[in-house]
Amino acid sequence: MENTKKIGYSILFLLIMLSCDGQKQINYYDTQLKEINNSNNIRKLKLNLYMYNGKVNISSDYTIQYAGTNEKIMTKNKGLILQDSIFSLKTNSLWSTDAIIKTASYQEVEKNILYKDVNNIYYNSTSRNNNSPYIILDLVSPEVKLLSGNYIRDKKNIYSYGGINCQKLEGVQINSFKTEKYMNSINGKSIYLGFDGESIFHNEVKLSIDDVKNLPIHEKIKDSLQKEYFSDR
Repeated sequence: MENTKKIGYSILFLLIMLSCDGQKQINYYDTQLKEINNSNNIRKLKLNLYMYNGKVNISSDYTIQYAGTNEKIMTKNKGLILQDSIFSLKTNSLWSTDAIIKTASYQEVEKNILYKDVNNIYYNSTSRNNNSPYIILDLVSPEVKLLSGNYIRDKKNIYSYGGINCQKLEGVQINSFKTEKYMNSINGKSIYLGFDGESIFHNEVKLSIDDVKNLPIHEKIKDSLQKEYFSDR
């Protein structure tokens, strides 16, 4: 009987510990990176949207980098930044997230990077670049298409989000733009290039003939691209 009680207590303790692990405490921060102490006023709505003090906030991971052993750069996640305002590249102005985000139509496009609702596309520039990481791109939400190689477009604009920042492509022929995948001859990974019939792009950068010569792709491919795009220059 005594052994049965001990086994029962052990199972109960194990269940409590597992329950605690499954409910790991999340630390929340405002856009001044001050920790929010009263998390009782925070409630998750959907995806990365939270209700805080009665208003909709958009959240992103709050990560910091530090030097680890052997001077290796390490990344640590401290919690979530709750963002109550968001800068729009459409209007070059700041908007209340509570006023502009339409929760009912809000959905994930690419996890932790791109989200959309009926009106807007929301991009996460990450907390390493900004204390208010999410911005609204100058795109019409119903027209948006994702292209391989981390490009997103509507009928008037194309953005690249494969580099350090999300940048609008300049001097690009929208209607003819397409992307192609190549193998990086140095590391064996994929490398994407954009083409519009007149120019070649890598991320947001329009490549010169010297840029193409230095691409880490097969020499025959580089020769072909130079003949096609730079033969008359």
